[in-house]
Amino acid sequence: MPIFVVLLSWLLPEHELWAHFSQHLLPNLITSTAILLIGVGVGVTLLGTVLAYLVVMVEFPGRKWLEWALFLPFAIPAYVLAFVYLGVFDYSGYVQVWMREVLGLSGFDIRSGS
Repeated sequence: MPIFVVLLSWLLPEHELWAHFSQHLLPNLITSTAILLIGVGVGVTLLGTVLAYLVVMVEFPGRKWLEWALFLPFAIPAYVLAFVYLGVFDYSGYVQVWMREVLGLSGFDIRSGS
């Protein structure tokens, strides 16, 4: 039954709802998405370039290990990596517990997105 409601909503759109969405919500969503897209693109490009240069051009202990470790994100599904990330950076995760106990800093809400 729920699939029929979704399909029917595509055929009979509510104009007030779409007007509200396009005027009040859509600009903020597009701006946030663009900022995220640019930020992640620049960050990944810089990190990937530096790590590729180090692995190819510089001899250091652990180079072979790093060469293999750089492939791990390709082998782990994104949703599993997201759960691990959430577990590490959540309020009760290792990072925030360490920040509170060692540095005396207050934590941040990883789930809020702000």
